[in-house]
Amino acid sequence: GFSYGDHTGSGNAMAHKIKNNLFENIINFIEKDKLVIGVCNGCQILVNLGIVPAIEGYKREIALVENDIATYQCRWVKLKVLNNKSPWLKKINHLDLPIAHQEGKFIAEKKIINTLIKKKLILCKYIKNNGQSANKQFPYNPNGSIEDIAAITNVKGNVLAMMPHPERAFYKIQKPDWI
Repeated sequence: GFSYGDHTGSGNAMAHKIKNNLFENIINFIEKDKLVIGVCNGCQILVNLGIVPAIEGYKREIALVENDIATYQCRWVKLKVLNNKSPWLKKINHLDLPIAHQEGKFIAEKKIINTLIKKKLILCKYIKNNGQSANKQFPYNPNGSIEDIAAITNVKGNVLAMMPHPERAFYKIQKPDWI
């Protein structure tokens, strides 16, 4: 859930609390190849901590900012899995998942985006219903993320940060067409 509210920026207050109290422990855990996942507000926290993508050490290299449409978005989206080498999404090619955020737009300098692409750190992208690229087109890309990014990983692949909510699509009755 949302930690400490979003009035200081999504995930920002919790990221600072972790940075000052638990950061070293979390980094030690990650460096032992343990799995870490951050969904929505957890994704924002991992990004703010610099745990993902962690291309040049643990410093913030990307940001999550307010959606282009400037409103809270709560609905289902389609995702294409680009990198199924990560233990999180092995043998998965596509996902239909709900989103629920107002600050979910991935942005970064062009150099960082190029590195994400080159190192295959973009795990999932938003796509249209027909499977084609969303090309930042609303509503398929619900926030205007660069490269239609919905989820990223660190270089090792053991940390997953994603804005869509897989935990809200676990049971058939959670899906919009369950009846």
